[in-house]
Amino acid sequence: MSEPRGSDGPRVEGGAAHHAASGTRMVMLGQAGRLALQVLSVVILARLLSPTDYGLMALALTVVALGEVFRDFGLSTAAIQAPHITRAQQSNLLWINVGLGATLALIIVASAPLLHHLERYSPVVGLLQVLSVTFIINGVLAQYRADLSRRLRFGALAVSDVVGAAVGVASAIAAALAGAGVWALAVQQLAGVITTAALAILFAGWLPRWPDRSADVRPMVRFGVGMVGTQLLGYGNNYVDTYTVALRFGPVPLGLYDRAFQLLMQPLNQFLNPTTSVAVPLLSRLTPGGEEANRLLLRGQAALGYTLMAVAAFAAGAAPAIIALALGPRWSEAAPLFAVLACAGAVQALGYVSYWAFIARGLTTHLFRYSLFSIVVRVVCVVVGSFGGLIGVAIGFAVAPLIQLPLGIWVLSRHTPYPARALLVGAGRALTAAAVAAITTGAVQHATAAFSPVVQLVACGAAAVSAYGVVALVIPSVRRDLRGVAAFARRVLTRDRVHVA
Repeated sequence: MSEPRGSDGPRVEGGAAHHAASGTRMVMLGQAGRLALQVLSVVILARLLSPTDYGLMALALTVVALGEVFRDFGLSTAAIQAPHITRAQQSNLLWINVGLGATLALIIVASAPLLHHLERYSPVVGLLQVLSVTFIINGVLAQYRADLSRRLRFGALAVSDVVGAAVGVASAIAAALAGAGVWALAVQQLAGVITTAALAILFAGWLPRWPDRSADVRPMVRFGVGMVGTQLLGYGNNYVDTYTVALRFGPVPLGLYDRAFQLLMQPLNQFLNPTTSVAVPLLSRLTPGGEEANRLLLRGQAALGYTLMAVAAFAAGAAPAIIALALGPRWSEAAPLFAVLACAGAVQALGYVSYWAFIARGLTTHLFRYSLFSIVVRVVCVVVGSFGGLIGVAIGFAVAPLIQLPLGIWVLSRHTPYPARALLVGAGRALTAAAVAAITTGAVQHATAAFSPVVQLVACGAAAVSAYGVVALVIPSVRRDLRGVAAFARRVLTRDRVHVA
């Protein structure tokens, strides 16, 4: 493969809106493809596999996610955030990630039998041993993804993600039809990550060099060390509910909770996570607090607030119909969980904006402190909520981001010149519109419950759109937000460079 001449990426000062639009267009197209594949996967696999299968895989993936924090060691983010990076430095970081991944795989293989003491979860042992291979593959993949992000090659990232997801879904369905049970989900993970890694290497167009001591990566490793602490706290923040359900209620309730969670959070994260790949490289190259950076941050918040939050509001109100259509009648107990978790997803979407700014400015120490408080809030909310059963866990999970969101913006305002007041007010408007839409949609779903799920969803969709229309008529600032989002969407779709106020 030929090696690109440079890896610092294009200059974006003065052209951030164009790069954001171009990157967002490719990200959204890719994630739309992955979303379609996920819907297909959910609809088919939920009818072939049981809640117990999903509960066992949920616990296995929770352990794998913890290993991924140490395997990555914050080095992919460090590579994206660094002002300059050479190919030799990228290769050194790649070998570090591979070494960490191989070490973790050995640890998992050696320690997985300890789970035999948890009788209800003994099948997880074999799953973990097989899935540990992904640590090595992701160790290779991490720096290639970081390189493509730095070079703003979002189309290549989108293609590798979509094709990888398609191969994973097809493999899982074939395995499930053959009677593989929970192992069909393991096949999906392995086939997907292997395909994604192969394509990312092909698109990047370079092969790693041997480790080179003259290529100093110590500054990036130090940055990564700061990120690991934050990512560990983020891991606890994200998985405290899974562990709580697993320990208190068992595999079947965990399977119900996991399907309700993943049915919503996977699509949201498929759009949220890649926005970081677009926003961080751009923000890191702009003057903090400058007009261009502030506009990008506020526009990003509005885009998340009136798109993903709107989808989450619709999902919260239409939960029974969505569960019936997507998972089938035997999963009906997941509907109230899905509704509550949709509320959590809506609020979490707005929190990503602060995260972008922290990472782009390299404020890992301050992000760590904020994350430390955030996990305390999440643990308290979830553990207290668990005394109310599964639905209590979901409510606790949803309450936590309502506390974390304003805190994150306040902490950001103390260490950066970004417009905290404008971010808080913008978040308030988006939350108000989403709440009205969710309540309206829920009322319509209840009124049409006697009809088929498809009819209910059509009615609920009309209700959600109407609710946003009414809010926009009543609140002029919401109208301005929607016009800005619409203008940005036109830019994304048409490659227009016209300024969006």
